[in-house]
Amino acid sequence: MESNESVVKRKSVTNTSNTTTTESVDESCSNVKKQAVYKKRTDTFFLKTFRGIIGFSWAIIITSVMWVVLPFIVILKPILKALGSKRWLRDSPLDVLSRVWARVILWVVNVNVIIEDDHYVKQCNTKSTILMYSHASNIDPIILMGYTPITTRFIFKKELLFFVPYIFYLAYIIGHIPINRKKRQSAFESINIAAANVKDNKLCVVISPEGTRSADGILQPFKKGPFHMAIQSKAVIAPVCLFGNHELWPTKDLLPNNGTVHVRYLPPFEIGPNDNVDSLLEKTRSLMHEALVNPPKNFEPLKSGPQFNHSLIFFSGLLIITSAFLRYFGYF
Repeated sequence: MESNESVVKRKSVTNTSNTTTTESVDESCSNVKKQAVYKKRTDTFFLKTFRGIIGFSWAIIITSVMWVVLPFIVILKPILKALGSKRWLRDSPLDVLSRVWARVILWVVNVNVIIEDDHYVKQCNTKSTILMYSHASNIDPIILMGYTPITTRFIFKKELLFFVPYIFYLAYIIGHIPINRKKRQSAFESINIAAANVKDNKLCVVISPEGTRSADGILQPFKKGPFHMAIQSKAVIAPVCLFGNHELWPTKDLLPNNGTVHVRYLPPFEIGPNDNVDSLLEKTRSLMHEALVNPPKNFEPLKSGPQFNHSLIFFSGLLIITSAFLRYFGYF
């Protein structure tokens, strides 16, 4: 790993190349993992709140559009299926709108995304695929939804159906999969349903093998559920690692900082005849760990400093459109 003076210590050691790294004992294997830890920055409450309100406004607007479009999709889908329009079924208008939904949210809150080696996941476009990502921030699913170049379905916490029903019931209808992590049997049933869906429809399902966000940004021990799903669905496993996501949105923060996240797609691999849950878990974790301890050269997620210009542009445009709309209908 390169020497980088912007990297700071968190229970750290310095190796022979003068690189500062984080050291912690891996609970699932005996090796020591070393990941770069970047400078922290906390944007002001005003900036975070302003960006958050504008980003949420966009999310509600585009979600409303998707609710309007939904009945037409429901009507057209069986017709197009009968006509053999497989491409449209795999990448419907709702999937396109989902990408727009995610990308504009990221733009509005001034989050820049750098993509590395997405050609690997493009190879999986017509294959049953489990995309497994390093999870250290609430922003991870939004980034992967916006920038993964193939149609994806996400596994999400069932509680979100009750916390944000307007958005997550739509997600459920589209085909994203809720899972009740608090009830083991229910969680296994959801995984079985997801596995059948992946196998039958050649889908790409996105899941974090860690099960939840990392509190310190360091890769956690993996759960076995995603690998059971991969074996049942005979899917390709496509690992992906995110850098800087924890610094932008730590688990303790309600709203994100602005900055840059680097997404690195790793080569996908097929399940061999002798593979089992444990061997797949170990292989996937080893690949992701190796990627995470080799961060992008000269990468610094919070280098740009606090910004809100995109939120201001969006807010100004929204005011102009709203004023024109009200004036057209004679309200003033």
